[in-house]
Amino acid sequence: MTYSQEAGTIRKNGYIVIKGRPCKVVEASTSKLDIVLSSHNCDVPHVNYTDYTFLYIFDDGFVSVLTENGPTKGVKCPPLDESLLTQINL
Repeated sequence: MTYSQEAGTIRKNGYIVIKGRPCKVVEASTSKLDIVLSSHNCDVPHVNYTDYTFLYIFDDGFVSVLTENGPTKGVKCPPLDESLLTQINL
């Protein structure tokens, strides 16, 4: 689900739909060729955020998190690099 927004109002860490896919804006464009003119409208996805409290990471790539209202939940996460695993397992 998307809504229309002027491209020039989308900022770093915002979202935009490019070629039908939602994309996070991670850096302001410094090139002379932009995807959308700043005065044109573009599609922006509706994004919902949910905060979880991290509890534990399992060897099979799942993490255990505590939901906002109490119960725990298992979530599959992408592969983690060794430096991040070291920080988590302190």
